[in-house]
Amino acid sequence: MFTYGMRNEHWDAYLNGPQSKNIINDRQPVFYLYVPDGASASDFVLITLEKKGNRREFQIGASAESLAANQASSATRR
Repeated sequence: MFTYGMRNEHWDAYLNGPQSKNIINDRQPVFYLYVPDGASASDFVLITLEKKGNRREFQIGASAESLAANQASSATRR
């Protein structure tokens, strides 16, 4: 794939350990979110962590070029 000089730039955060100590056995769990006064549920996001070695990662930011590249690669995989 050619990037035409644009780099895929993003920032990751991680949690140590290959998996959480919290285990949910329900196949379709229901999550309840209680937010402080003045906040909205739309201010929060439920994310999936990607296992990488002995830790779990998630992306906390990306450049516009990176987002466009990820959307294009997702579209070609469908």
